Amino acid sequence: IHKDAFEEAYGTENGDLDSEPCSILWDGIIKQNILKRSVLTDGLCKISEDIVISGTIPNVEGIEETEKFYIKKISPEGKLELLEDEMKHEQFLIIRDKDKEGNSKGIYVFSGCSHKGVIPVIQYAKQIFPGETLLGLIAGMHLYSADKAVRERVVNEILKEKIEMVMPVHCTGIKAICDLKAAMGERCIVATAGDSYEF
Repeated sequence: IHKDAFEEAYGTENGDLDSEPCSILWDGIIKQNILKRSVLTDGLCKISEDIVISGTIPNVEGIEETEKFYIKKISPEGKLELLEDEMKHEQFLIIRDKDKEGNSKGIYVFSGCSHKGVIPVIQYAKQIFPGETLLGLIAGMHLYSADKAVRERVVNEILKEKIEMVMPVHCTGIKAICDLKAAMGERCIVATAGDSYEF
């Protein structure tokens, strides 16, 4: 888990701050017990040569988040502050697949919500594993509130990458899932609860 993932964060609804936090809901005792067996990431974290956690995802110029989140903090003077969450704590997982001889077949990218945008996720994955084939993108893409123009841009960028399989999940939103399915056909897998997938 990223070292900065423990702030008290809030989303917004129609411009109003949510009344309940959307951050990790661990109380102090649970947090201390879990932290004893946690690895806190900052930059790139190599679990092995073939399994990597990204650490902070770099910003990509021209890519804006589709939703803003805010962190509540107490200033050194004791005042409550509301700061925009820069999502430095968000990260993703990459797994390189190999054949029986140990040669790379390509990489699979797994991203939870892609709050910074799924395009920065893809671009950073390609930097971490340069020259690798993108076998699969399994990701929430946080497009449920995005307008048609933003959805079209993301779909077009994904198409340019020639990813062999895309599985858009949860916060991608049904409209963007339909857009991807229409554009990619069988290469877009619409995941459903209770199914399992083997690659």
